Amino acid sequence: YKPESHPICGPLIRGGPAELVKALGVKPEPGYIDECHLCYLTRREAAESFPNFLCPKQVYGLDSIKEENS
Repeated sequence: YKPESHPICGPLIRGGPAELVKALGVKPEPGYIDECHLCYLTRREAAESFPNFLCPKQVYGLDSIKEENS
């Protein structure tokens, strides 16, 4: 395990949630209240692209969202 090269941990180590936003190229929902909230929203937005790293989906409320929209 090399956290520096991990697609989620690496950017967080290098520059925190702001770096993670840049590295993943996502646009989190506006109105986050602090860096922890920004990190959560960014990971939630990227969860479908990184299912092996950002799981389980329930952590991000994604299963319930898909079920509601079905």
